[in-house]
Amino acid sequence: MLALADQIFVEITDRFAPCGDWAADLCQLALLGREVSRRNAVTLAWLGYRNTGRSGDQAVALATLRLPLDAGLTQEQALFHYGVYTDTVMGLLTADAMRESLDEDALFATQIDLHIQAIRATATGTPAIASADA
Repeated sequence: MLALADQIFVEITDRFAPCGDWAADLCQLALLGREVSRRNAVTLAWLGYRNTGRSGDQAVALATLRLPLDAGLTQEQALFHYGVYTDTVMGLLTADAMRESLDEDALFATQIDLHIQAIRATATGTPAIASADA
């Protein structure tokens, strides 16, 4: 299963074409991750936050870490921002993959449950989502 999961990272690496702008390149990696993971939702949902420890995973990690270094950050700063970026992107991709792997009825039930929670939070004076007027 890890070999299958690593193919997600291999495809991201194969398709990644750095443009030289670190911010645009980080955005491109995240968007590629989303595109590829949507086609492999069940695998990514299974993988979660685990690393495959294989070549594709390592290649994406190195490409991602290289960008803040190229932007002029120290190694310590780059490692910090690498961790924040990867935790954020993998968290979003994993949540997205889990939603994508649900059947339509389960997805609908999840969406309804989110709406019910928002209504309850609003009714109790604990807004779950900030108002646009705030």
